[in-house]
Amino acid sequence: MQQHLPSLRGTTLLVARGGASEYVQSSFVEACAVALRLGSHGLDVDAVVVAGSVRLVPNNGAGVRSRFRRGDRTGPTITEFLAAISAAADLPVFMRIGADDVAEVVAEVDGEVAAVLATGDLASSVRPVVESARGVPGPVPSTSVACYVFGALADMPHGPERFFAAARSAGWRGVVLPDRDWTGGVVTLAHRFELETVADGVVQEHRAVALLRMGIDVISSSWPDRLASAALEFERTRPTGA
Repeated sequence: MQQHLPSLRGTTLLVARGGASEYVQSSFVEACAVALRLGSHGLDVDAVVVAGSVRLVPNNGAGVRSRFRRGDRTGPTITEFLAAISAAADLPVFMRIGADDVAEVVAEVDGEVAAVLATGDLASSVRPVVESARGVPGPVPSTSVACYVFGALADMPHGPERFFAAARSAGWRGVVLPDRDWTGGVVTLAHRFELETVADGVVQEHRAVALLRMGIDVISSSWPDRLASAALEFERTRPTGA
């Protein structure tokens, strides 16, 4: 059996990509609420700029957005979204941002969200995820909220160690890689630089169990029920005291 390794966070976060959109197509907000009821610790959505307003959507693919009724395709604003799901202060909401929208989205997170929701400290739970260019990560776009850089091993010509070192030096909180890129060794390397590790696009329950044993910090999946089952299996098979 694979060795159990500790996560940097202590407890792995299970976040629902687009909520429970595989099951709920009537409303994006309801899909997110259902995901939380299924056991997700947080949410993973896309942030886009529509007519000058930052909106949250399940993802940028028309295939997923088209599942929701016409009025929900542009999605709610950040503040509308957090209010609608009755978010608690410790609910992490990962917002993926395309390169063209980084400035507007980060400005809204730093400004409006912090001002409107400061009493509940909800702004600190919003975590922008910014796609990196090939090579090494650039400067972190915000120092007031936790930012994560999205990459892939295939786009790291100098290897993951240099990528992780640059991310840490630039102030990024963590690194998001496709599920297939994470191994126990890569997770351990990222933890050496005190970077949180995020596995993106996990589909199979057994793979989620393997990631939990690697000590991954965050797992993102469109199948929140499978993550919940994986967490139960992980706890069942974890050695006493591990």
